[in-house]
Amino acid sequence: MIAATLPILAGVSNSALVIFAGAFVFGFILIRTIRQAGERAQRPIPPPPGVTPPGWYADPQVSSGLRYWDGQRWTDHRAPA
Repeated sequence: MIAATLPILAGVSNSALVIFAGAFVFGFILIRTIRQAGERAQRPIPPPPGVTPPGWYADPQVSSGLRYWDGQRWTDHRAPA
């Protein structure tokens, strides 16, 4: 029935066409999903609101220096400002 509508498909069984179409759709969806996963993996995840990201900040104990915040607590690493 499907093959009868397109002369180029003459002699190809309908079940073969259905299998081919299903494989094509599956491949398309698989490739799209992989691309989307790759795009998500490349985007940096921002810290939750209200959370200070790790980095060097003004030392709360020494006014003229910097201290490293690891994202959860102050470390012992200090540097001059």
